[in-house]
Amino acid sequence: MLAWDEIQHDEFDDALVELGDAAALNQKDMWVRYYLSILKYRMAQAKHTDIAGLSNMMLDLRAVLEWYPELANAYDLLAVAHNEGGTTAPAMQAERAAMTLSPRNQIYVYHLAQIYIAGKKWEAAKALLERLKMSGDPKVAQLASERLDEIGNERKYGLTVAADASRQLAPQKSPFDVLEEDAAKRAAETKNEQARGADNRSTKFVKGRLVAIDCSEPPAAVLTVVTQGIALKLRAVDFKSLLLIGADEFSCTWRDRQVTVNYKPGGLSDGDLVSLEVR
Repeated sequence: MLAWDEIQHDEFDDALVELGDAAALNQKDMWVRYYLSILKYRMAQAKHTDIAGLSNMMLDLRAVLEWYPELANAYDLLAVAHNEGGTTAPAMQAERAAMTLSPRNQIYVYHLAQIYIAGKKWEAAKALLERLKMSGDPKVAQLASERLDEIGNERKYGLTVAADASRQLAPQKSPFDVLEEDAAKRAAETKNEQARGADNRSTKFVKGRLVAIDCSEPPAAVLTVVTQGIALKLRAVDFKSLLLIGADEFSCTWRDRQVTVNYKPGGLSDGDLVSLEVR
């Protein structure tokens, strides 16, 4: 998939376009949901921020693992997501599943050490990091060495990655509850798409400023996006099911936000939204 190559080269905007096009063609494609989770993780790493849309990411990864239970990296990503959300027990369970499937992957061991730190299991974390510090992989060795240097202050002052994340993230539903809701939503979307017929319009990609949102006819929403001096009216058929990057939930109150949109020209407005990234 082209999106994977773009993610590998940190071409996140291009990858988002590819995944938006793929999702528009088939929202049940599990590879799209998997690569979208990787994209969110890599974007957070590159920008040194929290993972955007964390609950949706966990939802997608659980669906992927039901479909492909031997995908070790999906378990690892799920563990990272749980750990950032402040739930160390399921994070530990997911990371051990990843390590069982791929026992030689040292990044998984590093992530396990991060989970130990979040759970204040300092000695267990230190033992893993000391071992990884001697790794033949320079990247892993550097990560382990830097993390060992940080542990002292975290242990002394009680500051952990997971604790810090839990203060910033809103409480989340059980992933199983969200999975059931999402399955019902996607089934309804598929039924609506079949009723409308196939959409063969090409997808366009623009960056601009979101200046207004009209939610007067829910669940539809019309977004006014200004790009290069042109105001586009872009319609989301159902804003609750719109593919989002940078936010967990759509808000009709957003104003004056920098956005990146994928849309299909025409329809009942200047275009129909496929995905929206909010910054």
